[in-house]
Amino acid sequence: MSLKKSHLLRCAGTLLLLLLFVQTCHAQKLSSSTQPVFEVYDGPFQLDRITRKFSSPYKGPMIDTHTHILQGLAHSSIDKVLGDMNEAGITNLIVLPTPNEGKMRTRDTNAKLRRQITQTSNGQIARLCGSTYLTRWMNTAFRKGYTRSHLHELLNRLSDDLENADCQGIGEIGPYHFDKKPGMGIIHFPLHFEPMLKLAALAEQKNVVLDLHAEPRKPDGTSYQKEIIRDIGLIYHHYPNLKLILSHTGMTHPKNARALLETYPNIMMNIKIVSPGKRLKWDHLGPIENADSQLFEDWALFFEQMPEKFMIGTDARFGTRQYQGNRYLKSIKALRQLLGCLPKEAARKIAYQNARQLFFNED
Repeated sequence: MSLKKSHLLRCAGTLLLLLLFVQTCHAQKLSSSTQPVFEVYDGPFQLDRITRKFSSPYKGPMIDTHTHILQGLAHSSIDKVLGDMNEAGITNLIVLPTPNEGKMRTRDTNAKLRRQITQTSNGQIARLCGSTYLTRWMNTAFRKGYTRSHLHELLNRLSDDLENADCQGIGEIGPYHFDKKPGMGIIHFPLHFEPMLKLAALAEQKNVVLDLHAEPRKPDGTSYQKEIIRDIGLIYHHYPNLKLILSHTGMTHPKNARALLETYPNIMMNIKIVSPGKRLKWDHLGPIENADSQLFEDWALFFEQMPEKFMIGTDARFGTRQYQGNRYLKSIKALRQLLGCLPKEAARKIAYQNARQLFFNED
């Protein structure tokens, strides 16, 4: 790239960020007393409710839109990731940093490996950017303060990253991320925090996805459900064209998930299977299956009634000890079984078509 072109891009990026600062000043002033636009269900999850009977597994193509490369691939390799992907029948992957990657010693190595695997995958793999240097920073900035110049620097960095052809969006940003097992790392700041609003504004301006991890309840039962849904409404009031992905079906009750998708048409969700009663505490986060790995009927109906709103997102952690063997293949097998409970057209949309259109610009 020529120096002149580089200078012009930098100037354009600076003007864009100045516009974002003006737009979000008004957004942050919205009263914290504002209520969600629909009635929020904030009660307990009935983990013994009706489930759908299994059928034959889905056998078509799949795209996994939510995977991680961790620990510098200490217990794996790029060749193994590609091998697992192909053996599982996955046509494409999206790799992205976790919300708390910023505190990891291998964060720079992980980022380098994400770039490397996307560049050597012949277009099969794309990545999301930004969480490594933004989520933990926002967590600290919310408590200790920040300078506008530092925020401006970080947003400029993200804007530059998004100019890279293999960076398809922003994520996994995790303003509500609690300890579901020891040592995961707690992150907690509100969605109406000014840097978070500017991040949403930048995603809308760039017309890229923003992958959001927002746990509405802590393991001790403390609920943030109403404030999360209220602030999603705030974001969409100011940035109606934002393409938002709520990780792990929003980790909420299907009543709330349905209301969100019906109210805000630019929201999508990815599907992760975590059965109740496992080491990873998920019972309080709206699991979609029971302890016997059977899909709850209310989620099954929801998936088949609004299949254009869902994608697959295993949350795989390539490079960790648990993914040395065939863990990923087992995860995909379970998802194929789940999709087999749905009508074929709905299953194919969720497994493949929606993600292909969103991330790879194909129908």
